[in-house]
Amino acid sequence: QRGRPEPVKDEFGNVGRISKVNYKEVVATIAVAAVSLALGVGLSFALSTALASPWEELFCPSACFTMWLAALFFKVYGCFGSED
Repeated sequence: QRGRPEPVKDEFGNVGRISKVNYKEVVATIAVAAVSLALGVGLSFALSTALASPWEELFCPSACFTMWLAALFFKVYGCFGSED
């Protein structure tokens, strides 16, 4: 497009740039996922005792629900700054 700057390209000529991995964000992502999965297991055990049903039946819906809540309310991208 006219008047627009040339897009940033990587060493192979592809549009975009390659950035280094931010390991703090990786660890935080794994921690959020593990905590939400553990909460899903706890929720499935609590519901199984309240409803008198096997916890295995309730694990998938409760784990999906807690993972969805974690994805909805938590963000780790850009929380720790860049390591450039």
